[in-house]
Order: sequence, then C-alpha cells, then structure tokens
Amino acid sequence: MEVELVFAEPDWVWHKTVWLPMGSTVEQAYIQSGFANAFPEKAKQVAAMGIFGQHCREDHILAYGDRLELYRPLQFDPKVSRRRRAMHKQRVKNEHGSV
Repeated sequence: MEVELVFAEPDWVWHKTVWLPMGSTVEQAYIQSGFANAFPEKAKQVAAMGIFGQHCREDHILAYGDRLELYRPLQFDPKVSRRRRAMHKQRVKNEHGSV
C-alpha cells in the first residue's frame, strides 16, 4: 500500500511516499521512510505523529493513501496566542474608535 510521510518547518518541507505491506504500522512507515537516518537533528524534533491532522500512536495500522504527518512541538501556547491577538484587536479597535 502507498503511504505519504510529511515533515514541515516554516521554510522547508520534506515528503516521501513509501510502499508497505497491508497491515503496516505508523512506526514501520517512519522507519521505512529513512527520515531519522537522513535528518537526525530534525528527527529529534518529532514530538508526535498523526494521520490527516489526527494524532495517532506508533502501533496504529495504516490504510492505503494515508498521509502520516510528523509533528514538531508547538512554539507558542495556542491559548496565549489567541489571547494576544484578541487583546491587540481590541486595542486597535479602541484607538480607532476614539478618533
């Protein structure tokens, strides 16, 4: 079966298609891809994996056509980022509303 693996950074994307026997796991696909051997420093950044945006474990059985995504740790807490954006938006609104 065909499975695509993807790892992305802000300025660089790696993807590779691998062929595996039916019943193969996430871990087997990761090993087969050769990502860890080709990019050992980037492999250390892999915090989790998922299929089409849904987190999965290494023993998850893959299906034909799955896209296995290698996730990096979040750089910012999403809650903090949303709060900052909302505060900025409110500040801009207040500045323009008082003119």
